[in-house]
Amino acid sequence: MNNATKIKCTFSYLFVIFLLGCKSNKEVRQLSSQVNCDKKVYFVWDNESNLAKFEKRGNYKDSYASFWKGKKLNYKDIFIVSISEINRKNKGNFIYTENPGFPSDSVIIVSVKLKKEVWNMGFSKLITDMQFVYSTNNKKFNIIGSSIGYKGEKRALNCFENANLKFLIANCNE
Repeated sequence: MNNATKIKCTFSYLFVIFLLGCKSNKEVRQLSSQVNCDKKVYFVWDNESNLAKFEKRGNYKDSYASFWKGKKLNYKDIFIVSISEINRKNKGNFIYTENPGFPSDSVIIVSVKLKKEVWNMGFSKLITDMQFVYSTNNKKFNIIGSSIGYKGEKRALNCFENANLKFLIANCNE
């Protein structure tokens, strides 16, 4: 393979990753536009999330996926950032807290637990699904947050934002 062919392949690969990343951002923007919440929502991170299962699927080789190997992510910190991002984008009243207090009609308290993370890996794509359990006073909701085409903290942040927005859309104005 000559250098020109290698460069074309590299640019093609990067272009596909860029397009997939744009799709993730578009999904988050679409969900964000649907949030209509006039209640205060307290999000509490369940520390059992540190024990979440991790699974890789797909037709990848370790040599292709070696650049995904790196430092272990602090999901709690990324979750806190996702709440502040949702606030910034939606002008909402969504708060991360360690001590939520007591629920009321104007306040929703939700505990969020990461159950499982699944990477669907192919040669030119990475689709991540994170399975969460959102628990309020009287209900539990299983929600999947997805991200396409990112790695590291950006991937996790997109998954958290995606899942949090799905929860808010489904449960905020009950």
